Amino acid sequence: VTKGTRTYCYLDDDSCFRTNDDRSGGGRGASTGPLVVIKEILLNSGKSTVEMDVNDEATEDDDDGAKAICEYGITVVDAITGTVTLGQFADDVLRSRICTLIASYGPSEVLIEGGENGASKTLVSLLQSACSPTTVISRVNPIERFPRSTAVSLEVRKMLDRTSADVHPWDATEAVKELHRRSYYPRSSRKKNPVNGNVGDCIGRWPEVLQACIQGGAELALSSFGAALFYLQRSLVDTEILSMGNVKAYIPPNNTLTSAE
Repeated sequence: VTKGTRTYCYLDDDSCFRTNDDRSGGGRGASTGPLVVIKEILLNSGKSTVEMDVNDEATEDDDDGAKAICEYGITVVDAITGTVTLGQFADDVLRSRICTLIASYGPSEVLIEGGENGASKTLVSLLQSACSPTTVISRVNPIERFPRSTAVSLEVRKMLDRTSADVHPWDATEAVKELHRRSYYPRSSRKKNPVNGNVGDCIGRWPEVLQACIQGGAELALSSFGAALFYLQRSLVDTEILSMGNVKAYIPPNNTLTSAE
């Protein structure tokens, strides 16, 4: 269990919910902030996040600084309340919307994509400056090794293990298939698996926001959700949180963003 996936019960004292500056008041300290997972792509005609540095980004911006130069998919997991928040939005060269999200949620842990085409240097630098000093920033690689279960029961062990030892946490399709396999949410039919591999089948009773992401093709939001799912499964708190079915949508503040094309 990590800082972002730790849950609490009535046996825990309430000191962890208070800020360091005011132990007598309310408010949530940085140690109990949510887990924030961020998937990033840059809208720059095929340039990778490694090739595109801050100077390149500045040339993509227009005079009023409002052109969309990147897009984010985000998943926010509040392990204490069991709330999952999904969102996908474009952002400008100043990363105004992602800064607002970080300031609003005050995460205790942030997950970004590792690897050559993972999170840009700009995003990493922004997170290091915008997040609390106690916030843990971790990378999840495009391919991860999922630990094998040591449960005594063969049935439980089969359920906890992934179908393959090599997992693609940021793959949106693989994430939805895993949701079907683990049956966190009730099915809309008696079919055990999607028909002809269509992951959009049998989701009529799933949370509405998640349905909208799947049917609307919100690939970045589902990609970040897949990484969050991998992280929750590895911490063995996935069923406890996801089975509550409390999924919300994140809608960023409006501004004058325009297309980068």
